[in-house]
Amino acid sequence: MLSQKKIQALLYLVGLLYSSKHIVRLLRAIYRTFVRPELSLSRRYGPNSYAVVCGATNTLGREISKQLAKKGFNIILLSGDEDQLIIMARELRSEVPNREFRVFPVNMDECSNTKFYQDVAEQLNTLDISILVNNTDLDYYNEFGNIKLRQCKSMVFVNCLPPVLLTRALLPKMIKRNNKSAVINVSCGAAVFPMAYYSAYVGSKALVDSFTKSLAVEFPEVDIMLYTPFDFVEKKENETYDFMTITAEESVRGALNDLGHQKKSYGHWRHRLQGYMYEKTPRWLFKHIYLEMVAPKFMKDVAKSQNSNSN
Repeated sequence: MLSQKKIQALLYLVGLLYSSKHIVRLLRAIYRTFVRPELSLSRRYGPNSYAVVCGATNTLGREISKQLAKKGFNIILLSGDEDQLIIMARELRSEVPNREFRVFPVNMDECSNTKFYQDVAEQLNTLDISILVNNTDLDYYNEFGNIKLRQCKSMVFVNCLPPVLLTRALLPKMIKRNNKSAVINVSCGAAVFPMAYYSAYVGSKALVDSFTKSLAVEFPEVDIMLYTPFDFVEKKENETYDFMTITAEESVRGALNDLGHQKKSYGHWRHRLQGYMYEKTPRWLFKHIYLEMVAPKFMKDVAKSQNSNSN
């Protein structure tokens, strides 16, 4: 039989080990957020090389394109809206005049056709592509039975196929470069937990998560990073925001600072904290909070949007 003192000592040791694990994790987070030196991405991946940004015209894609250009990369902009691509490229050229921005309109209806990706790879074959950013994103929030079949199909096609197939088309050539190469697959913080009314979207993003993590194990010589941002806003003057609210600029800056250091990034350190809280929250508690407090508000917004569209 263990004496009471020995049991107390054992419990103390277990508590110390458990606490030490979280203290070490906290110190590592502080180091990489506030102390770790920033890598020179242009030196690491090659100055004047090209970054391909798929899904370039949404808010996050535009910000990724701009910040990579400021770091010394020429940018290939891929998206389904040619007019919007041309306008965005013109704006980016005025903001970063010493970089090249090439517009590459794509028909997203063809994203399930393997020839589509072969054609993209052939047209980009003469360029020194160092970074691939897969940022395609499409979501519908509603009860699963109320989401149309074509919407479900579109979500799966847009969110799942380009990251897998475009990476397959471009990665073999990127591996052969003298400099290192990088792949950034953009997922979503919503994929951390199962979420009602978001099933198809969260499921499609979970595929991106698993694909990216597995690819990073298979190709350790390539900087393959999963980028899982939470919500961000465009901050306006004279408006107050909560502690977790950040801009796309802040999120992307944090993610690019993590590139080359980590396999996964939440972007901004506040979102890293939010992700940690989500991961440690018991599932039953998250489910209760989500279904009782979060989902009703989202469903009201969906109903309001549907009513406005029908009028």
